[in-house]
Amino acid sequence: MSKLNPDIQAVFAAFGQTAYSVQIFEADLITLLIVLRQMARLAKNVKDTPELFLKKEPIEKFWREEGNRIQNQLEKCTLGQLLKNAFTQSKETLNELNEDQTLPSAFKDINKQLDRLPFEDWLDALASRNYLFHRFWYDADDQLGTKEGCYKLKKHLLNYNDQFENHVDDVRKTLKTLMDIMGCKR
Repeated sequence: MSKLNPDIQAVFAAFGQTAYSVQIFEADLITLLIVLRQMARLAKNVKDTPELFLKKEPIEKFWREEGNRIQNQLEKCTLGQLLKNAFTQSKETLNELNEDQTLPSAFKDINKQLDRLPFEDWLDALASRNYLFHRFWYDADDQLGTKEGCYKLKKHLLNYNDQFENHVDDVRKTLKTLMDIMGCKR
């Protein structure tokens, strides 16, 4: 087997680095999906059993069960669809509950945090992910033949990587804030 041109190797390395960042982003979005579903579950139950929220009950069992449920659902629809549905359900539930003045203030804090999410940016990032994994190499074919083309592709991939790393940071900050509000440790 012959060695690849070093310029092409650099493009492959940049793609691998970007693919890794994309996978971390996806994993963190799944964690966010679990947290959004946990919030909706807590919000629905808080009127009947407020001690559930106030005790800050451990959610490890729920975490595992919900994680498995999400993995099964990902076979039927996209992560973006699941995330959008969970976000919408959480917002609707919290908006209904916000009218009740007897609820813990943490629910109002969660609602404010949800309003601040760069949710549309994350959905756009998932669309970029789809491009990278389904169209990038097809579109890049002509450019791989030249040094300049390889340089442009590598630069383009590293820009994508930076964007995904920034999204990972945003998701993790959001998760930390939401989990702190809910009193969860993970």
